[in-house]
Amino acid sequence: MAMPNALWSGKDIITAVSRLTGLANDTTSRAAVLDYTNLALWEITNESAWDWLVTTASDITVVAGTNTYNLPTAAGVVFDRMYDVRLVGAAERTLFPADLREWDRFSQGEQDGQSTPTHYTMFSTQIGAQVRLLPTPGAGDTLRLRYYARQIAILDVSGTGGPIAIPDNYIPMIVFKAAANVAGWKTPDRVGFWEAKYNKALSRAQDVDRVGPDDTPTLIPRIQHERGGLDWSNLTDLDVYPRV
Repeated sequence: MAMPNALWSGKDIITAVSRLTGLANDTTSRAAVLDYTNLALWEITNESAWDWLVTTASDITVVAGTNTYNLPTAAGVVFDRMYDVRLVGAAERTLFPADLREWDRFSQGEQDGQSTPTHYTMFSTQIGAQVRLLPTPGAGDTLRLRYYARQIAILDVSGTGGPIAIPDNYIPMIVFKAAANVAGWKTPDRVGFWEAKYNKALSRAQDVDRVGPDDTPTLIPRIQHERGGLDWSNLTDLDVYPRV
């Protein structure tokens, strides 16, 4: 069962950070606290491939002869990086990432052929992301993308901007990291205190969210996209054919 999203709103977090850093009554500093809180959210996002940022996009209808499709979003979240790409129709299969320039060099003179895609490439992932199927599909199908989304920002001190994509028991990470950021601005001697609390909370969160290899040859339930799993974008022969 998935962990519930944050029960605290952005306003609750900003209020807590303001109180912990001695700025509860300093309304003129509230905008700066908001900025440092959003910075904390983004810093936490970059710490790990968090489970709570994984989502499935709306299915894309693949049309024969068309190889490029705009990347859809799920529930308004913004694409960050791909987890996996699959055809889920009649020709169900996993598509593997490829560099388009290398693909073009490999397939010179045969780039107008159409068949069942085996690879994909991403272009302009920061703005107007597109996914291109390689080779160009020769028949209709259904494309399904799963990806890591970006953390939604808190837009203003009233806490608007949608729900914070993080489980409620990890809220202390945001508060402690934001307090460290604010302390760097107002009370530098307190930065170490808040960073220590943040690092402890971060370590616990990563331990819970991690994915490790099976320790025995039995089937141990794992979260598919956990840290420590196979990097399907950069597989080596040792991943697929381990030495014994």
